[in-house]
Parts: sequence; structure tokens; C-alpha cells
Amino acid sequence: KYVYPDFFLDMKGDMLFGRGLNGTTYSYIFEDVMENVDETSNSLGVKPGYRREVESGYLQTILKIGLFGLVLKLVLALSAIYLGLFKSNNFFVKSCAFIIIEWLFSMYPSSLPEYRVSYILFWLCIGACLSRETRLAKSSIIFTKNITRNKN
Repeated sequence: KYVYPDFFLDMKGDMLFGRGLNGTTYSYIFEDVMENVDETSNSLGVKPGYRREVESGYLQTILKIGLFGLVLKLVLALSAIYLGLFKSNNFFVKSCAFIIIEWLFSMYPSSLPEYRVSYILFWLCIGACLSRETRLAKSSIIFTKNITRNKN
């Protein structure tokens, strides 16, 4: 109940382009948490009350790369979904489009954009849906094409 109001209150001037990789956001709840942290264990230099991560994937994206970056990410994802569902000839690409949809829904409560397998899969699925060659391939030849190419 405090994450969204605190975030939008603190990010007033930085919403468009975000605060960068080391960007933080203030939340009064975290002042009490950071009081007990001494200077030696706080190697990142985070001040009391400031956080480097937000629980929502959308807010985390806005914090780091801003609304501009979020819109670019959504344009890529939504165009990949459209192409994957309506302009593809195979089940693999349609499955990739559903993985992208699931990721976009799960970004509201969680799914932070961080280095992990599920986030890499999200971007691989976007690439598969945007690839004309993969989209137009028949389901039966997607995996066998590379095998026959290596034999020659």
C-alpha cells in the first residue's frame, strides 16, 4: 500500500528518463530498516530510506530507464505478440508470444528486469516473434533445418 505512492512522490522529475543503473527511490518505511546498518556493511553507499529496487517490474523499469525506456520495451513486446499470434505459421512462435504475454502480466506484482533465465527467455521470445524467418517457418522444419545445415 505504500510502494506506489512513495515511488510516484519521489520520482516526480525523473519519470521520463529514469535515474540510471544506480538510481534509488525514497521510501519512509525503509528509514527504520536502514538505521541498523552500519557504514562497513553498506558498501553501496545507500542512504537510509533509499532503495535500489522496487517490487513491481514496471516501477523498476521506470526507476532505471524511465517511461521512455518502458514505452520502447512495451512497443517491442506488443509488436512481437501481434506478429507471433497473428502472423506466424508455427506453434513455437505462438508459444513464444504467450510467454511474452505472461511476462507482461507478471511484471505488475513482480518479475523484475534482472539477469535471470526467465528474463533472458522473455527477450529470446521477443526475438523469435520478430524474426520473419522464424515466424514463417513451418513447425516441422524449425528444429530440423539447423541439423541438415550442419551435415553439409
